[in-house]
Amino acid sequence: MLGLTLPGVVMGTPPFMSPEQLEGARVGPPSDVFSLGGVLAFAATGRDVFGAPVTTQDEPPAPPVLAALVVALAVVLVLILVIASQT
Repeated sequence: MLGLTLPGVVMGTPPFMSPEQLEGARVGPPSDVFSLGGVLAFAATGRDVFGAPVTTQDEPPAPPVLAALVVALAVVLVLILVIASQT
């Protein structure tokens, strides 16, 4: 089976990557938490964790109602994963 990534290759969207991932170092669960926090911050504010707007091809940020829905769904997903991991 062919893998999607190669050792030593850094893949991702920089505003949502943890510092260790940007450096190409070994990553683990703390890196995932950092990235999830970045995604949730973006969903809530339309800006990356460093304050810059994140848009592609001059698209406006998502409306606040949609962002709030995305955050709520992400929180529910995290809670489901936490509950599932404890059973």
